[in-house]
Amino acid sequence: MDRGAARSRKRSQIQNGPAAPQHAESSGAPHRPRPEGNDRFRQPHAEGASGATRYKPKAIRSSAALIWSQAAFAIPPPKDVLEGVRRVDLAGSGLTDVSWLKGTGVTWLNLAGCQISEGWEAVGSLTELSVLNISNCGLKQLPDSLKGLVNLKALVAMGNEWTSIDGEVLSSWKELNSLIVSHSPSLSSLPKALAQVVHLSKLTFSHCPKLSATSLPDLYPLPLLRDVKMNNLPLLTSLPSHISAWGTGDLSLTRKPRANDADSDSDQPGESSTVRRGEGLEVLDLGNCSLPYGAIEGVFLKPKSAKWAHLRSLTLHSNPLGTTHPNYSELLQASALLPNLQIVDAKRVVERKRKGEVSESKKERMARERRENKMKPSGANVGGTGAMRKWGGEADEREEVVEPVPAEEKKVKKRKAEDGEKIKVKKARVDGEPRKLKSDKTGKADDHKAKPAPAAPPAAEAALDPSLSVAPAKKPTKPAAKEPVFEVIDVAKAAKAAKGEKVGRLERRLKERKDKKQGIEPVKDVAPVDLKSLFGAGAKTDDNEDSGLGVGGW
Repeated sequence: MDRGAARSRKRSQIQNGPAAPQHAESSGAPHRPRPEGNDRFRQPHAEGASGATRYKPKAIRSSAALIWSQAAFAIPPPKDVLEGVRRVDLAGSGLTDVSWLKGTGVTWLNLAGCQISEGWEAVGSLTELSVLNISNCGLKQLPDSLKGLVNLKALVAMGNEWTSIDGEVLSSWKELNSLIVSHSPSLSSLPKALAQVVHLSKLTFSHCPKLSATSLPDLYPLPLLRDVKMNNLPLLTSLPSHISAWGTGDLSLTRKPRANDADSDSDQPGESSTVRRGEGLEVLDLGNCSLPYGAIEGVFLKPKSAKWAHLRSLTLHSNPLGTTHPNYSELLQASALLPNLQIVDAKRVVERKRKGEVSESKKERMARERRENKMKPSGANVGGTGAMRKWGGEADEREEVVEPVPAEEKKVKKRKAEDGEKIKVKKARVDGEPRKLKSDKTGKADDHKAKPAPAAPPAAEAALDPSLSVAPAKKPTKPAAKEPVFEVIDVAKAAKAAKGEKVGRLERRLKERKDKKQGIEPVKDVAPVDLKSLFGAGAKTDDNEDSGLGVGGW
């Protein structure tokens, strides 16, 4: 048989299921099919079930389980059926006796909706049980037999009729990390023994109309407490003064020290300064209570209040403070006592912090993304010229296409750039001395030659012309020294004039070369021609003057 046929046969077996064995028919217990492959322990789906109704938790799919809501089985089940079962879900069965659970290896048990009257001793004997659901069981107190659940880690006990919870039973669960006692209409207080469950990290006691601030114990000793949900408490008009210290107890009482095991100072009197303490609450739900603005201000906003160093999610919706101070969300975000607040009323106000990254608001993130998008190239060419669009510009911007420059024009531009440099010229003038100019560019002085003095006239000429006589030479007197006078020459005009001359010469040369290539001879100076000598004298006028009309006078 090929693989396709084998898969088809296996699929049909999963859908229809094989025939039940004889012992199942005699005992009334349902047969649990065990198909091959990954679906070995998967229960058959109910007919017509689809979507969310067909989904099962991973823990139930991966191990043998008895689920009453999917396939009703005989009570009590046979021992061979219970031999490998680890999870039992009896929700909706209406059982009152669960004594048959004694001696099994069940680790997950759901008794929701079952009014159990017999069999609590059997439940207490399940030493491997880690999850227990006893919601809506009509309990008025916790059964004493449940003290034997030494490995219990999660208890769900909603909708019961108790007025208080037995602290002695509760404190015996040393491994308990999650406790849910919501929707208890008669519950008026929580036991002080709750502070002895040192591994407790999640606590929920919402929808309890008789709980108030005075009925809540101090949960400071719980070093691992991180998540507290106490919403929908109509009598909660204030918060206990010790709520900010919840979850900051001594970590040495647990086997789970912090990752960053650094010494921290203690605020409690009598404690050592090197006590390792918990980090405090991270999630706190106070929604739909009766808290005024003053109760919130004294805990989260006043500078003298304790600092919530690790609180990242806070819910305060549907409280009276929302009417008097609708901007309480902005006040909480600006409070220095809440440095790590990221979520207010289930709405994220700050981006999630990641290790090594700085948190930013939504507005800052959008601005950063816009800047990054502008730095990306568009990837489109400009009209077939091969030039790319500019980085960071709009879609309509184009780069200028630069045409090639001839070699002669490059030389001209280079010379213009050299001539454009500023040259400082100093001019010194001294009376009786020739003018000297010094250039900063060459560093050499240009001395102008002085004109020679006129020679003395001869004596004969001086006698005939007294004006030519020369006075006797006097002893030359040394002229008084004068300070040199510095004159500022307009360098810009001089450079511009020099530049114009050079450009003019270069343009003439370029024009001559161009004309030469085109075969145009340069115009040379031509001597003037005498038309009269060439054409002869013209006709005479009445005044005997040449009319200038050429030969014959026309």
